[in-house]
Amino acid sequence: MAARLVAMPMTATVPSGPSHHTSQACRPSLKPILVRAPSVLCAMGLRCSVKPFFLMYTFLEQSLVLKAWWKARTWARQGGHVAEDVGAQGLLGQAAGGQAAPHLAVLVAVQDAVPQLADQRAAPQLPQLQGCPCSMAVKWDGGHSSSVLCLDSSAEGLVASGAERGELALWDGGGSPVAQLRLPQEQDVTSVVFSARRPSTLYTSHGETISVLDVRSLQEPLQRFQVNEEEINCLAVNDTDSSLAAADDSGAIKVVDLESKKVSRSLRHSNICSSVAFRPQRPQSLVSCGLDMQVMLWNLQKARPLWTMNLQECDMEEESSQSAGQFFNPPLAHSLSVASCGNIFGCGAQDGKIRIFRVTGVRFERELEFQAHSLGVSQVLFMPEAYWLLSGGNDGKVLLWDVSSNVGKQQKSPAKSLHRKMAQAAASSRKDGKLNKVASNEQPGVVPKLSIEHGEKVNWLSCAEIKGSRRVLVADQTSSISVYALPEP
Repeated sequence: MAARLVAMPMTATVPSGPSHHTSQACRPSLKPILVRAPSVLCAMGLRCSVKPFFLMYTFLEQSLVLKAWWKARTWARQGGHVAEDVGAQGLLGQAAGGQAAPHLAVLVAVQDAVPQLADQRAAPQLPQLQGCPCSMAVKWDGGHSSSVLCLDSSAEGLVASGAERGELALWDGGGSPVAQLRLPQEQDVTSVVFSARRPSTLYTSHGETISVLDVRSLQEPLQRFQVNEEEINCLAVNDTDSSLAAADDSGAIKVVDLESKKVSRSLRHSNICSSVAFRPQRPQSLVSCGLDMQVMLWNLQKARPLWTMNLQECDMEEESSQSAGQFFNPPLAHSLSVASCGNIFGCGAQDGKIRIFRVTGVRFERELEFQAHSLGVSQVLFMPEAYWLLSGGNDGKVLLWDVSSNVGKQQKSPAKSLHRKMAQAAASSRKDGKLNKVASNEQPGVVPKLSIEHGEKVNWLSCAEIKGSRRVLVADQTSSISVYALPEP
């Protein structure tokens, strides 16, 4: 089926202006979520399936619970997109107002779709680009009948996409499906990854299974690995094609030696591991993140992480007091991506922030933090060019960020960097009788180079060279793939 053009609004960067709050949820609208919130919230360690569910956590008296249920039911009837867990910050703010009964944890699950909720502190709207060819979205149709969940592109220009119910499709650069396959048991295809050294080899995850396929003849899998105990969320292959990592809902990261075909290392988060990535040019090193709000640096020679950072603890150290929205919107980490240099990586989390880290030896430090989307960051992806970062969110936007001025500097001394951050975190000044605290890494002035009003919740992003131009491919809750042109670096 031929690709079709659809006009989509797109905005461009303005010279100045702060970027404000956003919140996030990635693929977890289609995944289970185990929320570890502060003490009184889900203290019993509840595990909830949110496959098209809207999760609302509150601990109120019965009358307010009924009110919450009625509001959610009304939203569901209106249709729209799935808004994850703590999007209803106004309602939840009432829960933090002092009238709550801390011993009562109520989960209201409303099936069906709920419209996205605008955040009062959303990033400012940028001026529209009129007549820009980038504002045209090319729609790739005909490969799937259900929601597209994941994407990847090969060095040879082939694009692979996975969807619900075991659907797998291959596309040429013109947007036509060249091969299709339905994987066994019709389980959702949650991740697809091409081999870096063998572009004809494709790794796919569906349920707890990893299938190895030859894209030259897309038929029965050449090989299967069943090493994970729960559904796999993300696959990663190192650039020497010697190791494959699979992160799953149990929090485990199973690393398979592709020569011996056996598990060489089993790593673990304390909660769902949502994303894992090998560092370029360092085949034994990888980073991971999960819904335990942990970001970890690993070396395959060790079973324990070299370095761990808890995003929630970092935020609480920097903020003297949290607002109700922050309290009920913890930084559940959903996606990460490593820049081509191998030392810089970015992470998108449920609180809507993008955090950029720098690896220095056996540890990493936070270099940059900024608000990105008005709902949640579902995907982050570094482009091959130095420090351009793509992000996708539940607000239906795809944004392009140039963070080179913040992280593309000469390598700092770890000791000096740590000292500088501690000094910033502790800095405060009194002006006009008011206390003004300086946040250590928050960059309110960061604005995107490009803002695409995609209009659908983003499930996955991929970058590909198509007909000589760089393109971003977007998978969302429809059965189509949207393709947008990107500016030249």
